Amino acid sequence: LLTIRYVCEPRKKRSSEQTIWEKILIEFAKCSDIDFAYPTQRFYNNLAEGKSEAK
Repeated sequence: LLTIRYVCEPRKKRSSEQTIWEKILIEFAKCSDIDFAYPTQRFYNNLAEGKSEAK
């Protein structure tokens, strides 16, 4: 999660926000060791899917 707070004129919020995020993404793109992913969760039934030692 990345959260940014900044001060700007209310009428320029949308354009300044877009510019900031574009620059951030350009900088992240330069780093080959950083990947983006969306939040995920996986649930499984250990009795049905787990290892036999864990049942």
